[in-house]
Amino acid sequence: MPLSEFSIRVIDEFRANGGQLTLSLGDFSLKDANMLLLNTTGARTGKQRTAPMGYWTEGTDTYVMGIDAGAPKHPQWYWNLLANPDVTVELGAETRRARAVVIEGTERDRLIEKFIEQDPRLRLLRTMSRLVPVVRLGLL
Repeated sequence: MPLSEFSIRVIDEFRANGGQLTLSLGDFSLKDANMLLLNTTGARTGKQRTAPMGYWTEGTDTYVMGIDAGAPKHPQWYWNLLANPDVTVELGAETRRARAVVIEGTERDRLIEKFIEQDPRLRLLRTMSRLVPVVRLGLL
């Protein structure tokens, strides 16, 4: 699936400015958002794919969620990392290899509630029609 024009702008600005972003989407500013670039290998194509996304931390662990702006289906990057869990993560100006692990059950539920406490905009996770995946990116 091709990237949106906005995603392409986010990726370009992220890489040009060492992870610093100034872009906005409507009322949502990316200036102070925790953003990373997740690079996966396409499940069917084998091609490298990049997805800009928010991330959350707990201790030294880094997490992403397949929110996809509330869409009814999981984002393509999720299917890619299920097929190929070895990914690269761009955090600021640093690029690191990582192993993606899907978090399930009560641990997933605990993390969702913790991240909602940190960012109340995530309350939408409680009302979505699908179970939003939570993925730990084990940085190597």
